[in-house]
Amino acid sequence: MKKINDKIIAFLGEIILKNNLEKDVIDSSFDYSERTPILEKTLSMIFNDVVTQRMENGERIAQFHPFVKLRNIIDRLINNLINYEDVLPLLKEEFDFPKEKAKEISLLIEGNKEIKELIEKEDDTVYEKTEEKVSPKSIGYELLK
Repeated sequence: MKKINDKIIAFLGEIILKNNLEKDVIDSSFDYSERTPILEKTLSMIFNDVVTQRMENGERIAQFHPFVKLRNIIDRLINNLINYEDVLPLLKEEFDFPKEKAKEISLLIEGNKEIKELIEKEDDTVYEKTEEKVSPKSIGYELLK
């Protein structure tokens, strides 16, 4: 499974902030300052008292947190479980966006260079796990020589 990087995390944070989706998941310590890096703002949306309290009250983070909802869409996209055409209806469904807003965000996602690179990148986690299993000191390795 492919993993997103910090540039994509910041990109998702920008989408959330631009569309004011963070209101229900931030606490009073959230810093809207221009000097604060977007990655730091994004992480503070995820790790704060409001999110912790809601989870302790039994809510699943995937049900209420805009970052997690967006991340799930992007994860499915980069792992080729959905196509770019599927992003627009998923955005409308998850966030109740009007069609124009969902289209705008889906075009931003489609234009993101890091996401495109991950979609095109071969998933090499399968190969890594296979290589880890065959130890050069194992009997199986010796028999393969």
